[in-house]
Amino acid sequence: MAKVVSLVVFLATLATVCSTGFVGGTEGVAAFVGFPPLRAHEPACSVTKQLPWVRVGCRVAPEAAGGFVGRREATPPPLLGLRGAWGWGAAGDSRTCWVQLRVGDEALSSPLRIICPSGCPVFDVDAVKKAGKAEFAEDLEGVSAAKLVVTEGEGGEALRAGQAVADLKCGKDEEHPLLLHAPKSVASVWVQLVGLDGARSDPAMVSAPSQRAVFNVDAVKKQVNKEVFTNILKGVSEVTLHVFDGEKGEVLKAGTLVKELGAGGDEANPLLVKAPVFLEPVEITVWIDMPDNGLEDTVERFASEKEFLGFVARSKLKHKEILEDGTFKTRSTIKSLPEAVNASKVQDTFLYTGYTLDKRVQDLENTDDNRAEGLEQQTTRAIVRDESIRKEFGDVCLVNNGASVEFRKDGHKDKFLECDGLVKNTDTLILNEAKAKPVKDHIDTLVGKANKLVGKVDKLKMVLEEPDNYRSTPADAIDEIKGLKNVVPVLSGYLFEQVIQQSAREHSIRCMCPDGTGYSMAQ
Repeated sequence: MAKVVSLVVFLATLATVCSTGFVGGTEGVAAFVGFPPLRAHEPACSVTKQLPWVRVGCRVAPEAAGGFVGRREATPPPLLGLRGAWGWGAAGDSRTCWVQLRVGDEALSSPLRIICPSGCPVFDVDAVKKAGKAEFAEDLEGVSAAKLVVTEGEGGEALRAGQAVADLKCGKDEEHPLLLHAPKSVASVWVQLVGLDGARSDPAMVSAPSQRAVFNVDAVKKQVNKEVFTNILKGVSEVTLHVFDGEKGEVLKAGTLVKELGAGGDEANPLLVKAPVFLEPVEITVWIDMPDNGLEDTVERFASEKEFLGFVARSKLKHKEILEDGTFKTRSTIKSLPEAVNASKVQDTFLYTGYTLDKRVQDLENTDDNRAEGLEQQTTRAIVRDESIRKEFGDVCLVNNGASVEFRKDGHKDKFLECDGLVKNTDTLILNEAKAKPVKDHIDTLVGKANKLVGKVDKLKMVLEEPDNYRSTPADAIDEIKGLKNVVPVLSGYLFEQVIQQSAREHSIRCMCPDGTGYSMAQ
């Protein structure tokens, strides 16, 4: 008898677990023992046993009218059957429903019947989301069930997570499924690169790094740098890129999702990515030390940051500052094209590569009979040794030992003329205007400007014409130049751009450049 009671309790417990959750009854569940059940028209077993907490028996399941009933036989092998527990039968079962996956207005699946997931005590909208996530796992990769939205038909409002499926109008058949909406995903976006020069690239498409990865502004920067504009952005960190949501947008935060942006959806309205590079070729003047010809300016053209990095990899590019005494000081080593362009615009500085200017100055100072200090004396002493000068003017010598000379009119305190250096022969005075990096203004200083400025050449001629009306500093310098008649201007320095040389020649000005050994070269 004890074994019979145990078997009855086991069967009742199993039937209860598979039912709708009512422990005290078997609504929706019919249990039977023995051979397959009889049809409804056969006599039904009327034997029931009432226990304190469960009722077990052989009877017709209420929702299976016309279905099966159980019967007992004397020697059947044990057979357990459950009916109605999972609702695999007729449309409208409380444990199944029909759904269709949607993304925006696009249907990603045909209507499909899903079953309430195990572990969900109630088949509600929340359970539909979980079942839909499992059924459409491939389509919803990277999307959690919590981000899904369920509606009843087109244009329906989002259903609450706790709403029971049995209470909904839709979902009972294939023609009227519940709509399972997934968040709209963005797999790619259109971008356009904007350079420091304002130039723009052609719009290009950037793809999300993977389906699982979050596609945000930070991912756009990395993909732009890594895949789309690799050559242009070589050596440029993605943290220096700035992304804008169209023409009038502000700089976007790295975590902003691409799908939330207004721009980027098509080629005509791309996201703008501003980068610290030049998209058009850039030309800058670089001073290069040539072994035989001294310093020469050259115009270097760079089509990309990559080309520039190749240039500085072969020889360091220095940003040099010209000091008041004519010497040079290294301000920095240039490492990027934007840095080089900005440095080239700084007044009284230049870009240099090759033989160090500090070494050149040292050579000049250590040359025999050329121990002068400062740019003026260095260049003036080099002029005296220049072969072209000696060939044209014969023997020449220094005035005031190559140092600068000042002139004032008698009775005046103001300085009338200052000469950086003077070289003479028997009838001609060579006027040296020494500048580390001569520019157009220095040419005007020598020859003057019409109706505006009297140049140094004309002022020195005035002194030669009436030397007794002027006094000099030092005092005996005026005596060294008395009797001379002609003035020949020379513009000297280390850094002569070709355009300055051409302008000087047009004004009959000779250009001289020290060669590092105490001699000068006509430019």
